[in-house]
Amino acid sequence: MYEVELKFLFDEPVADISSRARTLASAGDGEKSRTVRSVYFDTEGHTLKKAGIALRIRRDGRRWVQTVKLKRLASIGLSQVGEIEIAAPGGKLALDAIPDEGVRDQLRQHIDGMPLKPICETVIRRTTFEVVVGSGTVAEIAVDVGAIQAGSHSAELREVEIELVRGEPRDLFDIARVLFPSGSARFSTLSKSARGYMLAETGRIEPDVAPRNAQTVALRAELTAEEGMRDILRECVAQILPNVEVMERLDVPEGPHQLRVGLRRLRSAMSIFAPVARSPELERLDKEVAWLAREVGALRDLDVAGGEIVGDEIALHPDETSL
Repeated sequence: MYEVELKFLFDEPVADISSRARTLASAGDGEKSRTVRSVYFDTEGHTLKKAGIALRIRRDGRRWVQTVKLKRLASIGLSQVGEIEIAAPGGKLALDAIPDEGVRDQLRQHIDGMPLKPICETVIRRTTFEVVVGSGTVAEIAVDVGAIQAGSHSAELREVEIELVRGEPRDLFDIARVLFPSGSARFSTLSKSARGYMLAETGRIEPDVAPRNAQTVALRAELTAEEGMRDILRECVAQILPNVEVMERLDVPEGPHQLRVGLRRLRSAMSIFAPVARSPELERLDKEVAWLAREVGALRDLDVAGGEIVGDEIALHPDETSL
């Protein structure tokens, strides 16, 4: 089973998010709230984490559930996660009860007989809304407010998940636009387990905000043109999103520079692949990217002028306080 979802971190009042969700839920299955407690397990050396596997026991209402989550894809905030769930009576791990033999073998290989221990715990108050949008797409909105705990460390988490139940993944973005009309939320690209591991290791649940450079995309000969385009566009977006956050939160010239590089790469990729992927949506996106690139380019030019022209003048005339 795969989950397809959008996740956001938010700072605005929960009541505002819930109010907007209710406007969408009128055609769905109403509003439900419950407390969800999850404990994540791994070996002392975090071998499951290194393999991209999360092993969890969750108390959801009166039920105990064991979940194995496999490596995920995240692009433009959209995540796809492999997941296997089984009942866990008494909240005890039951690896031998996992129905998928391949997953059982993966776990045995990475655990290799080592004892499993709790790494982190989340206690979340979750409010869910089932919504119907577009031409019948059904999704679940989950507003999560709570905390992550790891050892002596604790951190608050405020997150919204928009999970596809059935229908078109692109409709999830329409839901997000209703929930966050001012664009105030940030994509949440880390899972709760990843944040828990980070909390255990560093005392924080967010990585440092820093400019992100372009990275090489490894394309295999057997990929189709569409698959190659997918991987290249993912890398472009993976460069763009962190640098948007850098511009919002830091005053460093490398942020606008790397954002402009990412936007140029994105436009170049769309131009190269236009013969196999031409569509009204891509044409509209290209115009939007071109506009944003011009805005960022103007800011970058100001940074260059300030650093290379004004900076030199300040060095030559240290007594000129007006500079």
